[in-house]
Amino acid sequence: MNVFHKLAMLSCAVVSLAAQSISPIDPRIEGVWKLSSEKIERGSVASLPVGSVMTVTRAGDHVIIGITEGGKVVPSAMSGGGPVELEYDFSPDAKTMTQTVNGTDSHTGKPYSVNRVWQRQGTSRNR
Repeated sequence: MNVFHKLAMLSCAVVSLAAQSISPIDPRIEGVWKLSSEKIERGSVASLPVGSVMTVTRAGDHVIIGITEGGKVVPSAMSGGGPVELEYDFSPDAKTMTQTVNGTDSHTGKPYSVNRVWQRQGTSRNR
């Protein structure tokens, strides 16, 4: 049985690194994840390259997310403005995470939605 976790609204102030208020923080989100697939469901949003790596670290009541590819920051990883809503759905073993990002393009005002599937890298004590 998958457990569905809806995260709070956030505003991304930094292009490739974002601190997000979420409540409560599901410890399964922490760790290193590798992008295995992405599907843009609605609107226009920059794609992340398959193989991109997302690192999620807890910092109090926030998480800090960094996304890189080949060790370099992916500039299109976070929206350039407007709030986004993130939803996460974990596999029963917490090794696969489906991320849904819904937001509004700050330049066009048009909504977008993208689904990404991430695979946990290495082991984690947060399962």
